[in-house]
Amino acid sequence: MSKNMRIELLGDSNYGGWLIDTHQLNKKSIVYSFGVGDNISWDLEMIRRFDCTIHAFDPTPYSIQWIRHQTLPQKFIFHPIGVSNFDGTQTFFSKRDIITNKNLSEWIFNGESSQLPVKKLSTLMAELGHRHIDVLKLDIEGSEYKVLQNMQIAPQQILVEFHNKTSKRLHYPYVRLLLLGKGYKHVGHRGDDHLFVI
Repeated sequence: MSKNMRIELLGDSNYGGWLIDTHQLNKKSIVYSFGVGDNISWDLEMIRRFDCTIHAFDPTPYSIQWIRHQTLPQKFIFHPIGVSNFDGTQTFFSKRDIITNKNLSEWIFNGESSQLPVKKLSTLMAELGHRHIDVLKLDIEGSEYKVLQNMQIAPQQILVEFHNKTSKRLHYPYVRLLLLGKGYKHVGHRGDDHLFVI
């Protein structure tokens, strides 16, 4: 971990903003942003500040429809697919017109379910021709645990929202220790949003 870290909050400070180490970011940085929802303030600020390309991923109909109505810069590339620890389809459940991953606690299961496409991180990287990732952002409603546990690469930075109040909350200390064991440093957080840097 560099001693020259510059931790900044980029994006909307109320909702959608993330802490990130900005000191090595540039237009060549490879950035994957999983979980678009309806807020891309962080993604747009990354493009504005560093002229980097953002590969944004979200398979949910709500997000896909929202993205269609946005005026987006050329360097924001949207992929209507999610990330998991396998290639195929995964059950998502809807609540208040927003699709939420099945890993949330059982009360969410009252919504309508959808089978939506997901792929492993390694599969997506191979398809996009990337051999490394500089910044990996995960806001994926509970699936962050299995993605991080099965990750075969070491992004320079991991920005992750841990869903500790879900039925998967016992996975949080294990995954945190797993990342620390791989050489990551936990350098900041805002609520459930955490920043790890290697």
